[in-house]
Amino acid sequence: MWKTKEITRPNGTKKRLMICQNSKPSESKWADFAPEGGVCENWSEVAHNTTASLCHECTGRSVGGMKV
Repeated sequence: MWKTKEITRPNGTKKRLMICQNSKPSESKWADFAPEGGVCENWSEVAHNTTASLCHECTGRSVGGMKV
């Protein structure tokens, strides 16, 4: 399971965030799309039953022609 954190919005509702799988490239099946530095530090909002997430930047690198 990847790191998660819960944040309370100003209106009182909660949102769940998960760190990108490429925060640990050695454990990620998408390591080929990690940043050049090797470790991604982006968090994405996810549903409560999500078990893994790939951020928008790493996803962008996985599709041809997208500059991130």
